[in-house]
Amino acid sequence: MINQFNKESLEKLGIFELRNLAREIGVYSPTIYKKQELISKILSIVNGQETPHIAKTKQGRPPKSINSVNNILDIFIPKSASIDDQREYISDFNNLSRLTAMEINANINYNADNDAYLDKGILEVISEGYGFCYKKGYKSINNDNNFFVSSTIIKNYDLRSGDYLEGFIKKLSEDKPLVMYKIEKINSIDENKFNKDRLKFSRQKAYYPIKKIVLNEDENTVNRRYLNTFLPIGYGQRAIVILPKNVDYSTLIANYLNEIKDESEVCKICMLIDERPEDITEYFDTVKETKIIYTKVGDSVSQSVQKIELGLERAKRKVEEGKDVILIISNLNRLKNLYKKSFIQSSVKSIEQEKINSLSSVKKVLSNARRNENSGTLTIIAIVEENEDQEFILALKEICNMQIVINEKSYLNKDKIWENILKSETRKIHLLLTSKELEFVKQFRADLNESNLEAKTKELENLLLKQTK
Repeated sequence: MINQFNKESLEKLGIFELRNLAREIGVYSPTIYKKQELISKILSIVNGQETPHIAKTKQGRPPKSINSVNNILDIFIPKSASIDDQREYISDFNNLSRLTAMEINANINYNADNDAYLDKGILEVISEGYGFCYKKGYKSINNDNNFFVSSTIIKNYDLRSGDYLEGFIKKLSEDKPLVMYKIEKINSIDENKFNKDRLKFSRQKAYYPIKKIVLNEDENTVNRRYLNTFLPIGYGQRAIVILPKNVDYSTLIANYLNEIKDESEVCKICMLIDERPEDITEYFDTVKETKIIYTKVGDSVSQSVQKIELGLERAKRKVEEGKDVILIISNLNRLKNLYKKSFIQSSVKSIEQEKINSLSSVKKVLSNARRNENSGTLTIIAIVEENEDQEFILALKEICNMQIVINEKSYLNKDKIWENILKSETRKIHLLLTSKELEFVKQFRADLNESNLEAKTKELENLLLKQTK
């Protein structure tokens, strides 16, 4: 019977049926895996690639008293709840775990190690309605020390992926996840003061930026003055930076993130995609006051996508709180390939469909950049390498409201403008500049073309140098 299992037959099963099957076959802690990962685990054991986990026997253990059952139910059911609410709590927990209260009780050791304690982490809400809280943030995905959060708690507070929770944790048995059964703080706000009716990020009206991000001009003065005046980046901008292939972009990222003038009011995030370990270390050493989310070369595809999407959700929750968030994505080419691999591992078979889906996923990430009507702003500056796939870059230009094209010859020269001043542009630039600045930019660009690009660039560099003296 076991040998008859294949990927197609398993994909037809629901997540709870899969988990029951996984427990019988010997998958350790099946609840921590997503559906596709669980299918892979089942097939690995069936095909003899992995050794099944043998659960400890409970033979000879004395039955627990009814008081013990009531103790464990108190973890999930508030004493103040009405009879109807209690039924909902019991139904909710039983549906999620497929365990009765007696079965839960049989798997718990009541000792000092199992006492409740306070802990915190970033929440990810699963499609089934419940969630997991990652204790060490993005580093601890698929870690056994993460906390289970019931769908009832999630509904009660209208919690979303990316929320930062602090609450009381209860230790269950070895093969069951830790449970966060009582919330103390949500995004550093006491739970009784938290606004449960907060407006969702996606339901707020999006507007063009009206305030520019000002860069300090103490170093690389010419290029930063150019960005401040001729090519302003606004709070809520959706920008792509087009770089020649194989050009190092770590200095460019540091140049943007480290030199923001009013950085005390800004939340900065750097998202590194499929980077080498030594390059990640370099970012941690050079980029200041920035949350770095990274995926390494060789990380599993599903885990990498999960990190990226959870990081994006965390940024959106901060915007909902009214904060200005600047997110820099290191490489859209790699992000597209990552999504493409994830679709290859799923049921998508057509190469053309994989290409469409991966492009759509990248565009969906970028589309989150905006100035929201009633909250903060999310600025996304994403780097893309020039390559043979011009269709990809054209598709990105369509969705972005700013493009920065780097000139390889002048890149990293502190007395030069790094950008191609003809091809780089900010849409609705009049919303970001003073009338005097705008008039000057219009006059300068009036006769700018390919034939005089080099001469006009030199003229502008000399002008910007004089202004700094």
